Parts: sequence; C-alpha cells; structure tokens
Amino acid sequence: MNLDVVEDLPTTADAIFDAPLTALPVDLSKIQLYLLKGVAWPDVLKKAVPEYPQAARASHIQGTVKVRATIGPNGRVESMQVLDGPKILRDAALDAVKQWIYRPFDVMGLPRPVEIDIQVVFTMG
Repeated sequence: MNLDVVEDLPTTADAIFDAPLTALPVDLSKIQLYLLKGVAWPDVLKKAVPEYPQAARASHIQGTVKVRATIGPNGRVESMQVLDGPKILRDAALDAVKQWIYRPFDVMGLPRPVEIDIQVVFTMG
C-alpha cells in the first residue's frame, strides 16, 4: 500500500449534527419492555419461589397472577402492581417478586429502569 497525499478533511458546520426539526424527544428515564416469545431478557439472577397460601391450597385454588413491575437500574424490583389473578394468591405473588433480582437493563451503555409484566403461576401439581 502506498500513501501519496495526506489532506485535512474540510470543516463541517456543527449544525449537521443537530437533530432534525421533526425529531421527537425520547424519555429514557423508564422504559416499558414488551416481551416476545423467544426473547432472552429479562435475565432473572435470583428468583424466590412463591409460598402457596394455605387457604388457597385447602380450597384447591390455582391460577396465574399477573404483576407489572419496575426493575431499577440496579436490577432490583422497585415497584409492583397486580394486574390480574386470583385474589387469594396475589399477596404471595408480590412477596416472591419483590425478592427477585434481574440483570440490569442496559440502554446506550447505561443501566435504566424498565417496566415489565410478570406472570407468577400457582399450580398444585
């Protein structure tokens, strides 16, 4: 390889790096994640097993409790709310999920809080 000439690139106005006028701001303070089949994230690093309530066991109540949780930048559950599921199983599901620890969700090199929906399944089998 031969190099014949070295030249400086022409200067470019900084305006070329400005966002277009039609650009909309993006809030990265909290991201809502919609999981698809086959998606590996979120990685649960620690998962507490829910304790089956005795009253539910005695009544043979099974079901799935759906919980919306915010996972903080440190991978810990910051907040939760029940979306659906048998009332008798909800507290046990929340008690378990609040102990779970996830691999932090990284966006543009920084860990960010993310909102996900979790299903806690209770079966007697």
